[in-house]
Amino acid sequence: MIVYATAFYSCLFEPNTMSGKYQMNLGQLDHEAVTNLQGVGMAIRTGEGKKEDHGEFITAKSGRPINVVDAAGNPWDEDRLIGNGSKVKVSVNPYEWTYKRKSGVSAGLNSVMVLEWKDYNPNETLEPELKYIKDELE
Repeated sequence: MIVYATAFYSCLFEPNTMSGKYQMNLGQLDHEAVTNLQGVGMAIRTGEGKKEDHGEFITAKSGRPINVVDAAGNPWDEDRLIGNGSKVKVSVNPYEWTYKRKSGVSAGLNSVMVLEWKDYNPNETLEPELKYIKDELE
């Protein structure tokens, strides 16, 4: 199943430290995507609080590394981390699960095509803001 979405919290080149899986939140889903995903039994979540910008979204996961390509189909450079707000085309595989008397349908993450890239730079340098420390300097 192909889904067009906005990427959030992408962990495509190393497993997520909490889940131990490769994953990403697929957000800002349009009506057609929501209808198709619900049609195969997936629950769609609505972003709240820190995830409000997600809109309607799902989390897709995989236990294996993800094939990531650019819009032309070329392999993605793993040094170019995929930031929140990147536009993506994703292949997901709905699968049924049962765990501790609960069951549902989740999205297996197969592959990702980055259509519009937004950089993620966790080590970006923050320059001092003199207008905020002016009083401290006097």
